[in-house]
Amino acid sequence: MRTVGMLLFRAMGENLGQTMVQSINVFAQVVSAGLKDPSVRVRAEAFRAMEGVVCYLDTKEQVTTYQKLIPLAVNSAQQIFKKGNVEEANPALELFNHLADSPVPVLEPYLVPLVKFLLEVSVKADNLAIADTAMRFVQSVVEAKPQRIVRAQLVPDVLKVAFSFLVKPDDNPFLVDENTPQKTGVAMIAAMVESIPYKHLYRPCLQTSVKLIKGQSPHQRRAGLAIIAAIAEGFSLLLRECLPQLLDASLGLLRDNHPMVRVAACVCLLQLCDHIQPDIRNHHERLIKAMVQTLDRQGEHPMVRVRMTSALCAFVESLDKEVAQQYVKPLMTKFGQMVNGRDMEMRKMAVGGIQAVAIAAEEKFLPYLNDAMRAMVFFMSQTQDEMLELRAAATDCVGCIAAAVGANAFGPMVARVLTLADQNFKLNFYALNESTFRLYANLANCLGPKFAQILPKVHGYAIKSLESMDGVEIRAPSNDMSAFHREDAFENEDDLLRQMEYSIRSGAVDEKAAAIQAIASFAEFTGSGFLPFMPKTIEICKDCLEYPHEWVRHGVAAVLHELIKSAHKLFPNKGGQMQQGAKAIVGGALPLVLEMMKLEPDKQCCAEAAEAATCAVKNFGMPALQAAGGAFAEVLDILLQEKGPCQAYHGSEEDEKDEADHDEVLIDRVTDLLSAIAKASGPGFEPLFRRVTPHLLKFN
Repeated sequence: MRTVGMLLFRAMGENLGQTMVQSINVFAQVVSAGLKDPSVRVRAEAFRAMEGVVCYLDTKEQVTTYQKLIPLAVNSAQQIFKKGNVEEANPALELFNHLADSPVPVLEPYLVPLVKFLLEVSVKADNLAIADTAMRFVQSVVEAKPQRIVRAQLVPDVLKVAFSFLVKPDDNPFLVDENTPQKTGVAMIAAMVESIPYKHLYRPCLQTSVKLIKGQSPHQRRAGLAIIAAIAEGFSLLLRECLPQLLDASLGLLRDNHPMVRVAACVCLLQLCDHIQPDIRNHHERLIKAMVQTLDRQGEHPMVRVRMTSALCAFVESLDKEVAQQYVKPLMTKFGQMVNGRDMEMRKMAVGGIQAVAIAAEEKFLPYLNDAMRAMVFFMSQTQDEMLELRAAATDCVGCIAAAVGANAFGPMVARVLTLADQNFKLNFYALNESTFRLYANLANCLGPKFAQILPKVHGYAIKSLESMDGVEIRAPSNDMSAFHREDAFENEDDLLRQMEYSIRSGAVDEKAAAIQAIASFAEFTGSGFLPFMPKTIEICKDCLEYPHEWVRHGVAAVLHELIKSAHKLFPNKGGQMQQGAKAIVGGALPLVLEMMKLEPDKQCCAEAAEAATCAVKNFGMPALQAAGGAFAEVLDILLQEKGPCQAYHGSEEDEKDEADHDEVLIDRVTDLLSAIAKASGPGFEPLFRRVTPHLLKFN
């Protein structure tokens, strides 16, 4: 009966949370009793009750009372765990993860002991799902409160646990979509590299990697390579110094007896090719030779071939034109063989290889154009479900070929390609839609102003994608949508928003991001042909300013920047005054740019908006400043005082004081804008200079 009672109490909290927290003391008494109950099932419902009401906490009193339950919840979870009931502790782990993601900072005083406890859980749990849940909590704290981890001297402990995950055996190391201990360990190391200063990580990561690479066990050797792959992006400058040794190790392990080690070597090479640039290009002869030899090896594991092809594509695409041209013939021979093979995954990878060669070789690709296009058109004509990923890859490849060989060579093929591209949208496959928008962007690059002939259709496709709600799911936390259909269900809009949850399928986000980036390319390459589409483009940018995913907002910043550049190309100032055509474009785009700088929660998006604002000031001078009124000064005030949403920090004052150095990319863009304003304003800059100087001094 106690279990049923607590279950009903939990359900009341989920459905009547706002009312429940008005009596927070009663709630705390009931949950406190549940957390101490001898029945594990009662405790589980108490954990879930805490999870259900946290989003309704409003007042300081409510938060303080709720926080007093956290030590009880931790103690209850520890008791369950010590009794060996690891899986029965899962509701507590889910609660802690939920609280870590909550905007209400209820966990703030208890983060360090919780991290210690969950590290213990992750090490001792035999169930990977439980261990992964515990590690997700630790990772969220690493990402949100890195200085707390550093000050508590937990970095070595977290690293030790992450390394232990990397060396764990797994039943099938070649299942791409399955969760594995290695993925959990790599995710943790990557999060630490991104969040914690390198002095705490670089040496232990490198030393452990070297030790493991020399290990007797294939699991150790795989783990050593995985560490290098995980730190390659974040520590790219440091790894340049030991690149020859890293390549010796990776290339040597391409011949390891165990295929999972060879797969890890391929992944490591891919990360080095992506991030240790341009230094790795100097090793092109030995790299390409080793990569092709691996692909030629008889009886090689299919996953090794797939990963090696990825690494080869990434490396070839990064090569200078003159260097890449040395390898066009052997690479096209190899990829031509692969594209005609039977293995679907290898055919898709071969299409990516042909794309990489085209990008790198440019006009030297012309002798292979007809054969390559024959294969790509064939793939783009396939409509079977199992062929759609290959069709999407071919669509991407065709766009890159067009941009590489130019309009004269590709012109006769445009009509056929556009017909197939139109048909892509009828197949209801996100990845195919995404690749079609990238194709359109590359065709705009290839054809230039001639692309304007097809703008009405393709611009319409992009707008339709951005306006679509496809892929968005709205739901109540309890999956009961009935309340959303009653007019009296919610007292106000805030109550509605708290009850509502939504998710956006990643495929839909990718499609929309590609669509808005395509619009940026249309504006960049079609010149005056894009003028009729600018009003609708500005309108859709306004609608997407608050889109939930930053990838789409990155595209918004890119489009607005291109519109401002186009305005200058088409309507440069005359006699120091802005022409009417420029006024119409800049008058629509610049306010959105400044609003983005003021309200954008993502630093990179904000920096891109600042770059667009700088472009407006440099190209149009005082007329642009006058058109914006006091908006420039307001935005600069906010960003230089680090009060923008993207600069917000939700932690203790001590955490804030110890935060890493100011975001260089954003502040550099802001100071670039300030310099442009100074140049445009002349002596009139003095009042703004006096206003911002105190804020500027702290960045020295």
